[in-house]
Amino acid sequence: MEKKVSELSSGNQRKLCILISLLNDSRIFVYDEATCGVDLFMRMKLKGIFNDFKKRRNSIGLFTTHFLKDIDIFCDKLIIID
Repeated sequence: MEKKVSELSSGNQRKLCILISLLNDSRIFVYDEATCGVDLFMRMKLKGIFNDFKKRRNSIGLFTTHFLKDIDIFCDKLIIID
């Protein structure tokens, strides 16, 4: 079944954007509200994916979020900007 990206749910659009971003060969990944519209199960899967990339590619992920639970899931270090 083929769909336009605009026809996908916001969660599926977000997943697609994250997967596309991981296809490049960069060592630095910047995610602005990466888990907005994504359920908790997918957040945990993303944690595994990001941690795997971090180890295999020796990469760095920078995340912005308003969800405090995401800090526990994705971050080793924290900077708060007020």
